[in-house]
Amino acid sequence: MSRIFEKEAKVTHVITLSVDKARALENPLRAAMLDLLSEKPMSVEELTKELKRFGKKYNKAPTTVRHHLDLLKKSGLIELVKVEETGGAVLKYYAARARFYGYETPQDFEEKLKEAIKFSSDKILNLINELATKYKEPIEKTANQLKPCPYCSSKHFKEYVILEILQRAIAEAINRPKTLERKT
Repeated sequence: MSRIFEKEAKVTHVITLSVDKARALENPLRAAMLDLLSEKPMSVEELTKELKRFGKKYNKAPTTVRHHLDLLKKSGLIELVKVEETGGAVLKYYAARARFYGYETPQDFEEKLKEAIKFSSDKILNLINELATKYKEPIEKTANQLKPCPYCSSKHFKEYVILEILQRAIAEAINRPKTLERKT
């Protein structure tokens, strides 16, 4: 048998996402809603109005928006942050618990940014090792509480816990003022 093609298999992305969260994000409307709610808390009415700006495809009735909000809430991607009573009506305000970046990276991304990736990789490896040493006990305790994924054979529980720590730390960092010249 002669080999026609072979390429080294290399993991270039790490995704920590529950199946419920993945299902919630499979719908472009819910992804748009999550994006809007990551900017500021909104009521169903405000969200319905904002979605109309994205075009006909996103022009939905408030009942439809409520349904999609419920799915996002059940997945843990959004939460209820405020309830107001106004003129006999109750307004509920929701906000994102996660920020979704749904961009397609250019094909030459790794080539253009390989030095930045290498630099970051070295720093992150040091941070991972420091986390694994300094917080060994709570990481192991949390990892032992995880159940295997019903869709795969992976049992990288400690890696998952460390990745969740890093992702939450990144989220906390980008929410701080003056991060990456954020537009207000």
